[in-house]
Amino acid sequence: MMNGPVDETLYSWLYISKPIEHIDFNTVQKILTSTSQHTREQGLSGAFIYDQHHFIHYIEGKKTAITLLRNKMNSDTNQHKIHTMTFGEIDKRRFNNWTMSYINHDMYKKIIPSLKGFNPYATDSKKLLDIINVCIDM
Repeated sequence: MMNGPVDETLYSWLYISKPIEHIDFNTVQKILTSTSQHTREQGLSGAFIYDQHHFIHYIEGKKTAITLLRNKMNSDTNQHKIHTMTFGEIDKRRFNNWTMSYINHDMYKKIIPSLKGFNPYATDSKKLLDIINVCIDM
């Protein structure tokens, strides 16, 4: 029996959200542990920023796996105001060696000298990807 063709096309999803309430370091670690396990199982990679006010999440992998994750985010009780910045086909992975890279507040502060008043919702997706890339290279 022949199965249909396997879609190997890579996609990425960059989204911003807000935590429901201020979360501490231990809660962030629990989210990362859960996210890393899920991304590894689904063949996803990417980067996760928490700046104490927002989550900025870049995910890459097969379209079906990202779509499943996007649907799951709709019922996530840790975050709200989920806003997709980009979702689309990519040529190659940015984070081939990571399952989920965590960019902490201190790394992020070095890139955004004054976090006060920084609003990722008002920032374009290219700038957010540049921030992620610079943090990863630190």
